[in-house]
Amino acid sequence: MFKLKSAEAEQVATILSSALVQTTPYGRSIPRVSVGTDAQNNLLIVSGAPQDLQSVSVIIEQMDNIMTKEAR
Repeated sequence: MFKLKSAEAEQVATILSSALVQTTPYGRSIPRVSVGTDAQNNLLIVSGAPQDLQSVSVIIEQMDNIMTKEAR
């Protein structure tokens, strides 16, 4: 679970869902993570393999920091 400071949970969820995909030999995209949101509390609930969750953490941190800087 990730609590966002400035970025919107729905926007980040959309980006994560489209960025972290695996493409099959037949060209089909399969999500590598499952992302849910709690818009009221601005939370992301993410499940997936440990290495994918590490990537998610880095992406979320960077997006949240960018949004914090833009809000100033």
